[in-house]
Amino acid sequence: MTRLVPSLRWFVALVAFLGLVIPSAADAQSPTTFSQTTIPVSGAFTVAMKAPVTTTTPLVAGGPGGVSVLTNNGAGSFLPSLSFPGASAPSLPAVAIGDVNGDTYDDIVTLTTILFGQAGGTYIQQSVGAPSGAGSVDVGNVNGDAYADMVFSAWGSNSAILRLGKPGTPGSWSPGATVSVPVGANPFSARIGKLNGDAYGDVVVANGSNNSITVYLGGPGFPYLTNRADYQPAAPVARIRMSSRSPTSTTIWTLMCSPSAAGRARCPSS
Repeated sequence: MTRLVPSLRWFVALVAFLGLVIPSAADAQSPTTFSQTTIPVSGAFTVAMKAPVTTTTPLVAGGPGGVSVLTNNGAGSFLPSLSFPGASAPSLPAVAIGDVNGDTYDDIVTLTTILFGQAGGTYIQQSVGAPSGAGSVDVGNVNGDAYADMVFSAWGSNSAILRLGKPGTPGSWSPGATVSVPVGANPFSARIGKLNGDAYGDVVVANGSNNSITVYLGGPGFPYLTNRADYQPAAPVARIRMSSRSPTSTTIWTLMCSPSAAGRARCPSS
């Protein structure tokens, strides 16, 4: 009987392994095959998509020549692309998606333009200039209301700039309160994600010149961003990637590349 113990142990280990790699019936989903689609964007080097993916989720490709938008049709392909040449995305990452005016349709935010989502997968384009020196943008709910907010990294002023979302009519919309908070030297990028499990989005900034990360916790009242904390990774920091595993917590990932000003546009996109 003692000879069988090692074999039993291997058998138990194999069953446990298979349980990890083979989805259960409850987790299994029918595979979906997407057709190949080419997005005509001049100099495109960044893409954005909001999770969870639904039949109205836009896929956005952006570059200095503008952005193009494709909407998932729910059948393994996309609706015809919509091009917006004036909505340029001249840096990485400079496209974000969220409902900034609370009408239940996702809007697309770049450094120069907001494309306000409408019924049927169409958009109303409005020029909304980014703060001076802005090099990236992200969208999320910082103050816990019904509107997505925007955060920009401002390279020249060593700051992160928060603009609150608010209700308004596409075409004549204007942002809510604007708050600027200090960060490290020459911030490359800013991201919004829930770090401490409350109802408010928090802001994380990658500072290029002093290779640090600055974190602010979001909250419901002015100045909305408080409790600053700074961290010093072991390698140069160029931008932040936020990876959420649950509705209330977010894992911070950093993507490393050259922190020099000349290298900003060469950081790989992901």
